[in-house]
Amino acid sequence: MDMPEEIKQFKITLVGNTQVGKTNLFSRFVQGKLPKVIYPTIGVEYALKQYQLSHNQQINLQLWDTAGQERYRQIILQHLKKAKGVYLVYDITKKATFDQLEEWLDNIRQLTDPDVAIMIVGNKLDKVVDNYELREVQLEQAKNFADLHNLTFMEISVYSDEDVEKCLTKMVEEICNTSQICQK
Repeated sequence: MDMPEEIKQFKITLVGNTQVGKTNLFSRFVQGKLPKVIYPTIGVEYALKQYQLSHNQQINLQLWDTAGQERYRQIILQHLKKAKGVYLVYDITKKATFDQLEEWLDNIRQLTDPDVAIMIVGNKLDKVVDNYELREVQLEQAKNFADLHNLTFMEISVYSDEDVEKCLTKMVEEICNTSQICQK
């Protein structure tokens, strides 16, 4: 009798400044919808999501939503350890959140393994569709930052659900490619 194959599991952490949309992104990943009421995350929140790879392998994603407030920074940084993937989220309508990416990236690289998959995610694309003046971080500026640091980059809208599933799929593919933990 064949034994069932062990389900692979890996940790993905969401980090970034406060109010960039990490909790909404977390909710879209886990529940497929936005939360009815949004409260600032205190410390961290955790959920497990089953994910089916294209070759029918089942994996479990441990998703960790972290607070963005400075007072929780040390707690947040501890949750980077053993992460196979990190979403570094900023708000495209608030340049200050983009300006903090370098500091976040330094922390991530100090506390994670060298093969961790890091994705820069510009959120709130929906806000600039009809009012481009609200955009404070230009697409080229973000692409250049990602290229400079050899990172994957996407812009999404958690509110309208634009490219959220693609964002998750891209992260899983990158983790599978870099860590060799997924079968092909």
